[in-house]
Amino acid sequence: GQAVMAGALRVLLSSSITGVSQQALSSYDVFVDTLEVDALSTVFNIRELLVRQTARVAGRMAGSAVGTVTMSLGDLDLLSVGAISAPSLEMSARSANLFGKLQATARA
Repeated sequence: GQAVMAGALRVLLSSSITGVSQQALSSYDVFVDTLEVDALSTVFNIRELLVRQTARVAGRMAGSAVGTVTMSLGDLDLLSVGAISAPSLEMSARSANLFGKLQATARA
């Protein structure tokens, strides 16, 4: 599968990250020490997210539409303008400050 591995990942200034494989969206994994997603940026189609230290999300993050999205976070700061969503979501964090939207969107 596709993976992004880095010490620090900053998604800024209306940037977007999404997985693409053979002209179709595909999910990918992100393994980083720190993550920052600013208010104008988006990260789409994540399958697994591991942030060892701090995740600061002011933008939009959306998990893969297929399967369960797993997010393992150190310290999460989800700001009031931020959103994290996936049809099926499993999340763990050492600490979490939630001011934005955290949503599992699957319909029964």
